[in-house]
Amino acid sequence: MTVFTLDLLVPRRALAVAAHPDDVEFGCGGTLAKWAAQGCSILHLICTDGSKGTWDANADLTQLVAIRQAEQRDAARVLGGTEDVVFLDWHDGELGRAHGDGQNAWAWRVSDVFDGALVQ
Repeated sequence: MTVFTLDLLVPRRALAVAAHPDDVEFGCGGTLAKWAAQGCSILHLICTDGSKGTWDANADLTQLVAIRQAEQRDAARVLGGTEDVVFLDWHDGELGRAHGDGQNAWAWRVSDVFDGALVQ
């Protein structure tokens, strides 16, 4: 029998990894806010640039990326995030195609920066 609990242990640090800006909030925002309120340092890693976050074919994509990143940073702060949001800036919609040395280099950099964080 599987036992579920609402009383998860609160880690010292937690890293939330998401494909797009706003995915963290929909996926585990409540848990992160609860942990942050109990002293956990919350880190956010967003893999894509968010450039496809509109249905407007005439949108200025540079401006859209800047807006989505600002919104993500604001959302992280509202949830209690204590460190800046890291964006890998892979093109939105191409995450599945990200591969090779660039991706591996980022993985190692992220591992170094977020050493010791619980990854969710």
